Amino acid sequence: MLKWLRIVFLAWPRVLYDYLLYILPYSRHPERYPIEVRFHHIAELVRFLFKLFRLDIMRIGHDEYRALELEGKGILLAPNHIADFDPLLLIALSSRPLRPVAKIETSRYPVIGRAIKALDGLFMDRGDLRQSLGVIQAVSKGLKEGRNYVIFPEGTRNKDREHLDALPFHPGTFKAATRSGAFIVPCSLYGTFRILAFNRDYRRLPIEVKYFPSFVASGLSTEEIAERAEKEVASGVALFKKEDASFFEKGLDKLAMRRGNVRS
Repeated sequence: MLKWLRIVFLAWPRVLYDYLLYILPYSRHPERYPIEVRFHHIAELVRFLFKLFRLDIMRIGHDEYRALELEGKGILLAPNHIADFDPLLLIALSSRPLRPVAKIETSRYPVIGRAIKALDGLFMDRGDLRQSLGVIQAVSKGLKEGRNYVIFPEGTRNKDREHLDALPFHPGTFKAATRSGAFIVPCSLYGTFRILAFNRDYRRLPIEVKYFPSFVASGLSTEEIAERAEKEVASGVALFKKEDASFFEKGLDKLAMRRGNVRS
């Protein structure tokens, strides 16, 4: 109960303020504002919300990923998908603008959908082959120009709270990377499904992220890329599930842990 009172009285005023002042105009006329400015305001809002939710974000491989970002070459981030907060988490952890590629239904979400539009994100209609091919071409062009994208190769969010293993990766997800020669970074996520859980009131919430070493699709088929990325992401999720159980068994959720705990 205390968590929700805190969120209602502290989060919603900030969300409403930023939505009206920044996100809404950015999404309507992104061409009027530099992408760096749009990204900065949205990332800052997400970081504020995560602080309010008392998240302990445990990152593996983040320093290597940030070094790759600073090279200025196109990156295709390929994580598993377990919650609507997943793209926002990755945006908050990025140092350069990260453009989400989401399902078309997400465009109707009042805040998240607008935020994706404000970041030059793209929406894919899986039932429209021509539209999907157009999105792939747009991502490929953006990657060649040094832009970064996050796309969820599973094609849907895993809603099974009992079995949050990585779902099969779709090879078509990586067509843009093979065409552009961009860096592919598999990424494992765990814990984001708890953020809006009504039946939870943890003092601390563990959120775990692992960035795997990047690779280029040179000489690899989309099937081979999907198999490699899926295997790496699944291994990270399996590790996090074990660590997650240990976290609560030790009562670490009740301790004032240091925010942004980074593990190498």
